[in-house]
Amino acid sequence: MNGQRATKMRTKSIGIAILLFTLTVFLNSCTWFDKGISDGFQSSLSLKPLPCGYKGETTDYQKDDVTLDFYFGHGHEEHTRFLYRGHETVCFALYFCEADVIYDESKMGGVTDLWGSRDDPDVSFEDYRGIEGYKFVKEIGYEEFATEEYGITYSGFLVVKLKFRHHEKFTVPAELFHKTEGKIIFRIAAIVFNKEKNNYFIGESGYMSFDYQTKENDMNAVTLSKRQASI
Repeated sequence: MNGQRATKMRTKSIGIAILLFTLTVFLNSCTWFDKGISDGFQSSLSLKPLPCGYKGETTDYQKDDVTLDFYFGHGHEEHTRFLYRGHETVCFALYFCEADVIYDESKMGGVTDLWGSRDDPDVSFEDYRGIEGYKFVKEIGYEEFATEEYGITYSGFLVVKLKFRHHEKFTVPAELFHKTEGKIIFRIAAIVFNKEKNNYFIGESGYMSFDYQTKENDMNAVTLSKRQASI
């Protein structure tokens, strides 16, 4: 009898633990209880080589002043992945673009790293600051980016939490908010140079998105919302 009671107690305890875990994950993934907006600080999926995220104190902005705090970097020793056969890693570039642009791989290709076997399109650029459809923000030199300042630490098991050391405030280009509703991408990409072809290519990259919607009574005002699914 005592054994059955102990088994029931253990089963009940496990059930409560699972319920609490599920509730915690749900609350952490929601933004409705907060006036602000944030995303990219936890993941239940495989982590990208270049994780990124963002935070905003509110969800309501004017189109010309959508300024968010963007987080980005590399995991422990992840910078060793940013070496490519026959290419020199020059820097890491930051961009904004609309969601439909990121699906068009003719505008952003990729090269294979030293250990991978990806079959990405071999798209090159004479100027990585002027890629069609992408709004260039800034670049960070490879040696600077490989330092601990841009490192990311992870914790957790089923739901991995990311702690970024580096973040900066950027204003999203107002011209990207030209629809009544849409999705904006923040992207970081390794820029590599091929001496033989005398051109630039894209290596590993990471990105994070948020949705926006203009207000009916003020077309210059937008409301941001967290992405509903990974792209």
